Amino acid sequence: MDTGIYVQGVRVQAVPAMPCRERRCTLEGMKLFGRIALMLAVFCAGALAQRSHFYWLTDAGGLTAAGNTRFRAGLVGGGEIAITKGFSAGPELGIIAPKYGRFWSTVMGQGAFNGYYHVYHGRTARFDPYGTMGYAVVFRDGHLNMFNYGGGMNYWAREDLAVRLEFRDRLSRDPVSAHLWTFRIGVSFTHLFP
Repeated sequence: MDTGIYVQGVRVQAVPAMPCRERRCTLEGMKLFGRIALMLAVFCAGALAQRSHFYWLTDAGGLTAAGNTRFRAGLVGGGEIAITKGFSAGPELGIIAPKYGRFWSTVMGQGAFNGYYHVYHGRTARFDPYGTMGYAVVFRDGHLNMFNYGGGMNYWAREDLAVRLEFRDRLSRDPVSAHLWTFRIGVSFTHLFP
């Protein structure tokens, strides 16, 4: 005798139930997904109240080591992604070179990944002071890992365009104590293209 399942005269293959252990894994995965989605929703709600943006800066300063300071100038570009109220994070990449000497034989790369805290973090704030710190690296043939900190201000002339002023100091203790300090000026913008 045929014990198959028929739906409107067509035999349907029965699907065996999942073992209890596999169901539990699926439920745990769904719970984890739900928790992550809830955390993202909570954090993103605060992030919507502030701006994620990009920036281009020119910087001038010095490299101080062993009691001597040499002038340095450079260009840097980067961005910040809003995380939650006041907090953001982002990378930057650029070049830095001494004032004197052959540019291409002395230019170095500079990079950083920083966390930021913006004091006034609303989208309508015109004055936007912030503090920052994180990891920095200077590289050419080799590289030098550094800690960096600083602060600055964006002045939002329009909703999508700001003047950015900043001071940044990068510190290294190995192989010698060195400070690569710079004053920066440039623009912040919220859209890559108009």
